[in-house]
Amino acid sequence: MSNVSDDYDCCLLLQFAMFKRLYCDEFLHFCFQRFNVGVRTSIFRFNTERVVDFLMRENQHKLLFCWLSLFI
Repeated sequence: MSNVSDDYDCCLLLQFAMFKRLYCDEFLHFCFQRFNVGVRTSIFRFNTERVVDFLMRENQHKLLFCWLSLFI
């Protein structure tokens, strides 16, 4: 059985592992080409930065906004 990290792009966020779904990069590229993209989240800034860095790597500078709403 192969190692999961060999099959998927992954990273650790504190004690949690994040796995990027197949074709996630292609989907994000499609979205950034055709739409204004923003992120709304209720997680803390440190976690948000790590997730955005991991998921959007070269496209994160194209984000229209990144809204942290801690009190929903």
